[in-house]
Amino acid sequence: MSWGTVDLVELIWTLAAVPGWISWALNLRSAYRSLRAVRGAGIVDGRRTVARYTVRQAWIMMQLSGVFILIGAVAMVRPANPAALQWDAPRVVLTIALLGAPAMISYLGADWRRVETEMLRAGAARRGRG
Repeated sequence: MSWGTVDLVELIWTLAAVPGWISWALNLRSAYRSLRAVRGAGIVDGRRTVARYTVRQAWIMMQLSGVFILIGAVAMVRPANPAALQWDAPRVVLTIALLGAPAMISYLGADWRRVETEMLRAGAARRGRG
């Protein structure tokens, strides 16, 4: 199924990457806040190392999601290749990869936000009891 130069697979893999890019952008903002808080508190142990790592990880994952969005955008504006309509083994594997990878990255970004929220709640509860 296609609309002009846009194939359904191209549209799906591009749309699958958008939530990942958004959640990783939010994660990056949160990671920067955590790093600033650790630096501001003068912490120089493993927590600072983890804070720096999470900034790098969020930035890399956001860029990776952006690459999938870019690949999809370029594929959607290029005219369809009639030879690409034949479903051979390499095309099936590539299609699965281009659909699965951005979906997994999006899931990981959303899950990170869930875990971070749980950790913040646990920390606030611990401070409330102490």
